[in-house]
Amino acid sequence: PRTPLEEMLSKGPATFDVAATTEAAAAGPIARSRVNDQLSIIYPSPLSTADVVLAPVAGSDGEARLRRLVESRDAADALTGQGWRVDGQSPAGGPGEPPLPPDSGLPRPGVLQALRTLWIEVIR
Repeated sequence: PRTPLEEMLSKGPATFDVAATTEAAAAGPIARSRVNDQLSIIYPSPLSTADVVLAPVAGSDGEARLRRLVESRDAADALTGQGWRVDGQSPAGGPGEPPLPPDSGLPRPGVLQALRTLWIEVIR
């Protein structure tokens, strides 16, 4: 099965009016698409980001190997080549606009629960 963006790029813009995905999944395929002049990437405002983290077992044999791999130039090149933004490298799939915010841009933990609690009180 293909993603909505893949369907749109394969069959043309008439398939969907909009497809939502990550910048990494969209920028390269859109730039290489035969319909790229008919599509654009629109960023939400405020912009939010997702950080990828790995959690190996501390002190395990694999921890040091994983750390070397993840922090290597090869890993940075591989991520950039797949459209992910990596500090100090130009994005491979597109312009990398707009600039990333200094933090995730997401509400602090607990905000959703506070809003749910507030909503329950309002509807009572």
